[in-house]
Amino acid sequence: MDAPLSIVAPVTFEDFFRREHARIVALAAAVSGSRLYAEDVAQEAMVAAHDAWPRISAYDDPGAWVRRVVVNRSISRRRKFASEAKTRLR
Repeated sequence: MDAPLSIVAPVTFEDFFRREHARIVALAAAVSGSRLYAEDVAQEAMVAAHDAWPRISAYDDPGAWVRRVVVNRSISRRRKFASEAKTRLR
């Protein structure tokens, strides 16, 4: 006799947000060194995740996608701020 298939209810974005938000903010703070900045980056990443939710919700780990967005945006902001600081010094 075959084992019954387990049915997993799809995770809603709201459930995902509640589960992952604190971890996303902590990652952003670790990468950026600023809690205030981390909140902004985490919010931007979650908005991007919400917009892409129909696609990324099917991933094995949608949180990995959001963490990559956080790291990419953090790096981009650091570069931008460093470039602006160099320009101001000139």
